[in-house]
Amino acid sequence: MKKKTRYTGLGFPVDLIGVKTREFRGEAIPDINHRELEDQVFKILLWLPSHFSGAHLGFVRGYMGLSQKEFASMLGLKTHTTISGWEGKDDKVTGMQGTTEVIIRLIMAEFIKEDSFAPHFKEFLEVNNPPKNLELKVA
Repeated sequence: MKKKTRYTGLGFPVDLIGVKTREFRGEAIPDINHRELEDQVFKILLWLPSHFSGAHLGFVRGYMGLSQKEFASMLGLKTHTTISGWEGKDDKVTGMQGTTEVIIRLIMAEFIKEDSFAPHFKEFLEVNNPPKNLELKVA
């Protein structure tokens, strides 16, 4: 069984399995490329089958280099206060609507050019004009 090392340098715990460590001031520190770790964690959060915690959301926003105000604007929010409240939940679930999480994940997928993430959502969002009439075959 490979050794697990808990890393908290991203604002939330990440268990690293089989990572080499080195001693620094009496503490075992993972010997990792931090940028590669951030890239991998961002992708994991994109596909994570659960709701974001406040810490996850803060990481996602920071990874994309956005201020709370810029992020709020992307989500159609008037101020950054909602983003601040969600991120303030720390390790608890943000409480945002599921549709908002879907939009955030679509933004994330676009940011890293992840073409395999929910292409049907992208198609839906690219429709400019809704049809004038809906057709329904009744049996």
